Amino acid sequence: EREMDAGAVALQRETAIGPDENAGELAERIAALTADALAEALELIAADRIHWTPQDASRATFAPKIERADAAIDWREPAEMLVRRVRAFAPAPGAFCGHEGESLRILAARSEDGRALPPPGTVAVDGALRIATGDGWLVPLRLQRAGGKPLDAAAFLRGRPIPDGLRLE
Repeated sequence: EREMDAGAVALQRETAIGPDENAGELAERIAALTADALAEALELIAADRIHWTPQDASRATFAPKIERADAAIDWREPAEMLVRRVRAFAPAPGAFCGHEGESLRILAARSEDGRALPPPGTVAVDGALRIATGDGWLVPLRLQRAGGKPLDAAAFLRGRPIPDGLRLE
């Protein structure tokens, strides 16, 4: 076939995505599953026991190229949507926002409900780092400053604290 990802399928496996699994973890797991499936498919081909299944071209989808801007955090979005963005772009390129004119990557996070929220992007440091979103709070668990190494939130705050009330870009 001259098309990308076209032609009959020799072997197919399904796998669930874990509720907290990020893109990097999923890619590693799929790589291992793929290696096992490839070995199995080659054995079936060698034994002439393979069943080739045509693909349904009407179900084909197009995945556009991921641009850096796709990983940008818009604090007006719902907290759970931002958690999904963090998971989708971790570990690379990493969901990011602006802080002191630099890029701040958030590599792991959870959402938290909140009431009477300050404006989206406002930082609250009260035992944990929380950032106001469109409908709640994003609680970063792992962060990385430009040129720095990934750190858990507590170590990140010890290294260079973010003041309570600061607005992230």
